Amino acid sequence: MSPQVYPAKIAPAITALLAGGAMLLLALGVGTLFLPGSGELPALTFMATGGLMQSIWMRTTYTINGSHLVIWSGPIRWRIPLEAITKIEKTSSTALMMGGTHLRFALSPEALMIHYEKRPGQKWYGLVEPAVLISPQNRNEFTQALQEAAPAANVVTA
Repeated sequence: MSPQVYPAKIAPAITALLAGGAMLLLALGVGTLFLPGSGELPALTFMATGGLMQSIWMRTTYTINGSHLVIWSGPIRWRIPLEAITKIEKTSSTALMMGGTHLRFALSPEALMIHYEKRPGQKWYGLVEPAVLISPQNRNEFTQALQEAAPAANVVTA
C-alpha cells in the first residue's frame, strides 16, 4: 500500500493567528537586531518562535501508510499503529482544540478524534489520554481510508 497523504484543513482564524503571529515575531526578531545593546538571543528567540508557528501552519499533514497513521505538525511527528486505533469520532467543537487531555494536531474545529490503545512497553506519562485530534481537509474521505486501513476501529459520527 502506497502512503496516502492528507493535508490539514485550516480555519481562517487559525491562519490569521499562525501566519500573522509568525510574521509579527519574525519582524520583531529582525527589529531587535537593530536595537542597541539587545544582543542576538532575543532576536533569535523571536525568529525561532515565528519559524515554528510558520512551519505548523504550512506543514501539518496526516499520512496513512501500511502500518501507521503518521501526523506531522511542523517539526513534530506522532505515529499511531493502525492496529491500535479503536475509535474514529467526527467532531465539530472549538472547545476540543483548546482543552482536554488529548493531543491536538487539528487546525480547524471540523475534526476527527482518533482514540487508540497504549501498546505494551510503550512509555506513557499519564498526562494525556491515548487520543489525538486531527483535521483533514476531507474528513469523509480520510475516515473511509482510515477505516479500510484499521478495520477494527469503530466510526462514530457526532
